[in-house]
Amino acid sequence: MSINLISAEITSAQIERFDALVSELELLLVAILLGLSPDDRRSYGVMGDRTRVFAGHAQSMLHNHPSLFPASVDGAEFDRDLALYDNAMRLLRRITPFYEKLGDTAMAAGYDAYQHALEVYAFAKVASPNAGVEELVKEMKQLFKRTRKPAPKPGTTD
Repeated sequence: MSINLISAEITSAQIERFDALVSELELLLVAILLGLSPDDRRSYGVMGDRTRVFAGHAQSMLHNHPSLFPASVDGAEFDRDLALYDNAMRLLRRITPFYEKLGDTAMAAGYDAYQHALEVYAFAKVASPNAGVEELVKEMKQLFKRTRKPAPKPGTTD
């Protein structure tokens, strides 16, 4: 007998409402939402706590000593970028626990479903040959096949 981590359901009405709310959020933030490529994400890096403090010091320096910097240093754009970063991070901090809980829910439901599938498979393997499940059992058995590494050729090392 398997344990049951979760017993719940998401209704079609909840899915429709969720989709509508996500669409509403996307519309609300359409002017600022940006889609970066994986390569861009890797090359730009992430601002962490230490670099945010660094940027805050630079912002303070720029505002308190503007004569030190050429006109090409756009203080207003700097302010907008930091404000956008801070506000985007605030939204991320708000939504991340929800995202993680939804992921945990999916993980628990997947675990439960897989445990049920194993139980069904175990019973089906020993079922009467006349039960009509032989082909499906053979197909399910493929999941448990292991591929073997070819043996190294004589005279080579791994």
